[in-house]
Amino acid sequence: MTKLVTPTIHSNGTNGDNLLFQVQRIMASLCHVEEAMRVAMPNARDYYPQGSEATNDARNAFLERRLAIFTMLDEFKELAFAIDAQNEARAGRSAT
Repeated sequence: MTKLVTPTIHSNGTNGDNLLFQVQRIMASLCHVEEAMRVAMPNARDYYPQGSEATNDARNAFLERRLAIFTMLDEFKELAFAIDAQNEARAGRSAT
């Protein structure tokens, strides 16, 4: 995937707190998706009629998608930290 680009917080753009809130909502949603996927992990009883490899194939495909969720969570976490750092820097400049 293409790397997420950190927005620049400035007076003509979206408020930094709003940007951070938006990213936090995305992260919360991804956590809900990961939880739902963990609960829905393929069970052998649903695959054994298809043959001995079907359960492993189903689980591996499912785990690949969970890994994608974890990867996106990490990326949005980095974005949140970068936005927060800008917010703190702007707050420090306005306090002086």
